[in-house]
Amino acid sequence: INTGAALTVSNWSLSGGTTTIAENLTYKGTFTEVAGAVLTLVAGDKLTLTGATSLGGLIHGASRVTVSTATAVGLTIGGTVIFEDSVAVNQTGTVTVGDKTTSAATLTVDAGATWTIAGGGGIGRGSSSKSTINVKGTLTNSETGLSVVAVKVVDTGTMTATTGTLDFTKGLSGTGTMSVNSGATLEADLTASSTLSMTFNGGNAVLALKDAKGFAATINGFAP
Repeated sequence: INTGAALTVSNWSLSGGTTTIAENLTYKGTFTEVAGAVLTLVAGDKLTLTGATSLGGLIHGASRVTVSTATAVGLTIGGTVIFEDSVAVNQTGTVTVGDKTTSAATLTVDAGATWTIAGGGGIGRGSSSKSTINVKGTLTNSETGLSVVAVKVVDTGTMTATTGTLDFTKGLSGTGTMSVNSGATLEADLTASSTLSMTFNGGNAVLALKDAKGFAATINGFAP
């Protein structure tokens, strides 16, 4: 899709192959990308999806994709793509930030937006240790089992373990808040910076630390 192009159809589906975006494009209809499909973004161009969106393939290239209301199942954010959640993303399958190359990808949850891990076991990381999740809004979970976030997180918003176990296996930094609800577990396996805060929301909330010395966040609401 080249410069000057516009899409006015009500449904746009990528069922395989590679589609290249070489245009700043806003699409207002229903967008679907299934497993096996590749969406490539040319550097400097941006794709904005404002309608109902389902993502299950690879997004690759060197630009930005912004979604409003989306379901993510089997999505890989590759290249140096910045994937931006501007309103609400419901994750029902595996999501990977970064691909098999050394390029670093970014997942951003905007201020006021929510990313909910509802299934898929969490958010994985590709080959690059520089891939990042930027939480400016809310990152939370709703699946009752284990949700593993295996990507480093910069939290300037809110991260909440609502149910089950929300396990962060990489470093946590930023100036935001973390919290754990009654009956849930928030697990931090590596470091958490002193500029973060952690709050217990009710009884039977659990904070599990693999490296207690590395967890420097301020803890609130703890009642032994």
